[in-house]
Amino acid sequence: MNSIDNESRLQMEAMLQAVLDALEAFVAADSWAEARRVLEAHPRELLTDVADDVLVTMMARYEDAEVVRMLAQHRQVLMRCRVVGIDVAFAELAAVDIPCPEGVDPALWQRALQIDNSAAMMDFLAEYPDLITPIYRRMSYILGEAHISLLDGILALLEADTWTVARDIVESLPALLSLETDLWLMQYSMALRRAGNHRAVTVVEMRRWLLARCRMIGIGAAFGERLALRDGVQVGASAIPTSYWVIQDVAQAL
Repeated sequence: MNSIDNESRLQMEAMLQAVLDALEAFVAADSWAEARRVLEAHPRELLTDVADDVLVTMMARYEDAEVVRMLAQHRQVLMRCRVVGIDVAFAELAAVDIPCPEGVDPALWQRALQIDNSAAMMDFLAEYPDLITPIYRRMSYILGEAHISLLDGILALLEADTWTVARDIVESLPALLSLETDLWLMQYSMALRRAGNHRAVTVVEMRRWLLARCRMIGIGAAFGERLALRDGVQVGASAIPTSYWVIQDVAQAL
């Protein structure tokens, strides 16, 4: 019995050492091209929960912010490889180095390139919504598929011009009923208000109200109830008034 236990222990130690060796080579690579070669040579060690746990432990032990940032970036790459595959993950990574798009403030562009987590990116986009389209490729790497899907849903909802379209969007993406969506719309509304775009603020706040009603009483009831709005138009009408729903400023900003 003891010999079996010892054998299992030795196997686990060997496996952990292999993970540590692969991680050391992956993190110490001089370029992402070299890091990819390390990963393709050691997928069984690097694309595992064990490797992720080791990186999390290392990040918790280091006090140097730059080292922690570097480890977090390598962890993000490995996580993306597990979700979308090595080819897609490294294609996303290459998008980080794309030059500043025409018409974008270089200082803001550099700020965007320094963001390495989804919460900070969503806050940044709420403050500068006009950068959503120019930095979409950067966003896909940082935010991941779930956040990108949510952001796409928010943009579609902002541009919806009928109740039917709006309802289809909300029903197809339950994440729109999350508090994260409400927070993003609130921040976006505040940014628009600071910019003096009060018509666009009205559009965003109406959608916040609509999603809040969906959370409170359900999607079907929220879209079917007949509550008078400030301009006297009732929810459930065939289309929402242009003055409240179709605001070109929003579409242009996004």
